[in-house]
Amino acid sequence: LGCPFVTSDGLANLCGLKNLCRMQISGDRLDDALPSFLSKLPKLVLLEINSKNFTDKGFADLKKIANLQTLTVSSPGVTDRSLTFLKDMKNLQTVNFEQCNFSRDFGLKFQPARKLYGLSLIGQRSFSVASAKALSKTNIAILNLKGSAIFDDQLIALAQLKNLSSLNIEGA
Repeated sequence: LGCPFVTSDGLANLCGLKNLCRMQISGDRLDDALPSFLSKLPKLVLLEINSKNFTDKGFADLKKIANLQTLTVSSPGVTDRSLTFLKDMKNLQTVNFEQCNFSRDFGLKFQPARKLYGLSLIGQRSFSVASAKALSKTNIAILNLKGSAIFDDQLIALAQLKNLSSLNIEGA
């Protein structure tokens, strides 16, 4: 369930929780100011954000969360541009995107952090062979494309993912 009355500014009151390591937040009043306070939580390793008002600008600032390992973002305000910021998230291991607004050629902008091994693109309407080829040049071991439109050409390109140990293409 979402928290319809909680704002990013209101969440700033939690900055004193120095042992907080996991946070799941949802609400339409959450915006790009969110990362400024989250960066003050030194043990935060897992973050889930669900807000239609969270955009590429806020995503860029997530790099300030030094120990972040797992990130889930669900927002139509997140586009291909956010994929270029992944490289700045040094400890990120898994990233999950749901209901984001990626183009068919999103893979051409995908710049993963060195430690990133898990990628989830749930409900990606479609993606190009070029995107699949770009993904195949990464070290992704876990790939979840549930609900995405996938064709044989994309599978041929994804077959080049040498570290792949788990693939979900159900409902594609």
